[in-house]
Amino acid sequence: MNTQPTTEIPSASGVAQAPVLRSPDVVYVPTPQAVVDRMLAIAKVNSKDVLYDLGSGDGRIPITAARKFGIRATGIDINPQRIKEANNNAKTAGVTDRVRFLNQDLFQSKFSDATVVT
Repeated sequence: MNTQPTTEIPSASGVAQAPVLRSPDVVYVPTPQAVVDRMLAIAKVNSKDVLYDLGSGDGRIPITAARKFGIRATGIDINPQRIKEANNNAKTAGVTDRVRFLNQDLFQSKFSDATVVT
């Protein structure tokens, strides 16, 4: 789906961590769950859709779409900490088979297969 390389950099503890790509353009503000639910309803998503969430934060939009509609979804975020949090949330929600999160700059990411973009 995406060909932009992501590299890992060893941390002081020796455990690999994603690099900081650049400073974000905006601050992270989680979308309220009621808004997520309404957005997905308005978009009329269904299990045949492919959703990309640009600036996915904690992953609530892709996770909700996968859980409620069986959709395949990808979240893209520049902040490696948000990606870690989103992956943990997807695991907790039981949707890791349908959701993935990429630590990338959305302005350089490819998402031409998307049918829904948030």
